[in-house]
Amino acid sequence: KAPRLPEDIIPLLESGETSGRIHKVIAAIAADLSRQEARRAALIEALVYPLFLLCAMFIAVGVVTFYLAPSLMPIFDSAEDRKPLILSVLAAINGGGRSNLDALAVAMFAIVAGAIVGLRQPGSRTRLSALIGKLPILGGILHKQAMARYLQAAGLLTGNGVPFNQALELAVRACRIRSYHPRLKEVRQQVLKGESFVSGMRGSGLLDDATLALLAVGEDANRLPDMLERAAFLLERDATTRVDRILKLMTPAITLLMGLLIGGLVISVMSAILGINDMALQ
Repeated sequence: KAPRLPEDIIPLLESGETSGRIHKVIAAIAADLSRQEARRAALIEALVYPLFLLCAMFIAVGVVTFYLAPSLMPIFDSAEDRKPLILSVLAAINGGGRSNLDALAVAMFAIVAGAIVGLRQPGSRTRLSALIGKLPILGGILHKQAMARYLQAAGLLTGNGVPFNQALELAVRACRIRSYHPRLKEVRQQVLKGESFVSGMRGSGLLDDATLALLAVGEDANRLPDMLERAAFLLERDATTRVDRILKLMTPAITLLMGLLIGGLVISVMSAILGINDMALQ
């Protein structure tokens, strides 16, 4: 009943109560939440400058579209056939944006409300998670994070004395991509039938060969809980590294885009202004 409590924490607490090691489980949860908060703070700090650049770009485009272009249009009213294309386009955007502002606001409100209602429907989160998981870059990051949470929960549960079949059942709820749950439940069913955990995970297609090799070593050496947590750490580190690389590339990419967009608009408008001399001579 605790407010804003992450859903994947509940099975961990259940395992702690069941095994009589609630103090260790709570300590592990607190350490994990602390790491998540540190990563979230670092992510927000890294996004500040790219977001500032985006805002500056939109403001600059807005100034050119809604202020500079309308002020130049009267100069070319007498020469409709010689009106620069860029000014015609900006004028059309300016007029359409202002005249349809109310309709645009209503449409945005309808889209947001529809998304909120849709996410509350049964199965909608599963379909959404499956769709996001197919995205080229973001999907890979979310996949690694989800599997890291699953392996971490399974390792923590088995390390605290929870039976392996029960640990796998509870760990499924720690995976944040709901579309993976049926395959993870199938892994548990195969383990109950006598197959190894690594064999079941290999059949699910949710883990790469390097992670499966690490888990296989843990099974052979009877140290599977330690290898589960180690594999979770490596997957989480890989996901964090990818996020850091994207953030490092985001700032120069936005800067380049802003320079091309604003530079192109300014050059086009200045060319139109300089073309006034040619019109005067004719």
